Amino acid sequence: MSKSKKKSNSPSSDVHNQDQAEDSLLGLFARFFWSLLGNLILFVLLAEIFRSQKTLTYLDLAYWVTVFLVVTVRYLDIKYLKGVTYEGLPATMSHWKKYVKFYVLVLAALWLLAHGVSLLRK
Repeated sequence: MSKSKKKSNSPSSDVHNQDQAEDSLLGLFARFFWSLLGNLILFVLLAEIFRSQKTLTYLDLAYWVTVFLVVTVRYLDIKYLKGVTYEGLPATMSHWKKYVKFYVLVLAALWLLAHGVSLLRK
């Protein structure tokens, strides 16, 4: 005689399944934003900063707000949405700290480079 698992049709299991679906959809969007969309936005903003030949504009504000949003979404992904690393391993706050240090350093260097080249072209 084989035992089979019964599918629970209780309201609590439906709510749990719905929560898991919402979490995974929200997690998917968070990962899409911090790994792709946010970086694409930053690339476009850097290109515009490079072309602008001005010292500081609304583009710079948008750039740094986007950096803040990407870092914050990455934090929320790890803390609340079971975020993973690029290798598919569970991400930790240690991963996030390393990510922030590297990410902000590289983006600050690119921002300075874009402004420097832009000013040299004047």
